[in-house]
Amino acid sequence: MICEKEPCLYYFSFRKNGVAGLNVLNKKYRSGFEIMALILEAVKDNAKAQYSIMKNVGINYKLLEKYLESLVEMDFVEKSVEEGRVLYRDSAKGLAFLRQYYVLLGMLLNASSRNRQNSTVRKAHPYAIAR
Repeated sequence: MICEKEPCLYYFSFRKNGVAGLNVLNKKYRSGFEIMALILEAVKDNAKAQYSIMKNVGINYKLLEKYLESLVEMDFVEKSVEEGRVLYRDSAKGLAFLRQYYVLLGMLLNASSRNRQNSTVRKAHPYAIAR
């Protein structure tokens, strides 16, 4: 769902790589929680190397290192070495965080759509009393 005139809240904005990015309120800068959710989403199905995660999430190497270090410390992401490559994969704790993030995002989506509907009613009927 993409709004033409107003900033809108939607779950996924698909990039050309096919990875879903979470874009909230069409804002230029992403929050730390949004970046963490993007990283967890990128490593959700299988283990990935830093470069792959960096391309999928759309952040630079320094920022990726910072967030991956934090996610590993919090046990949201597991780090392993396979065939000489460092790979990252999700953990049960990381998936639980991602589920809760989507629940909160859904609550924001519902609140935003209700507010948008109420503002449309007020614009169409300037003398109507808001309930």
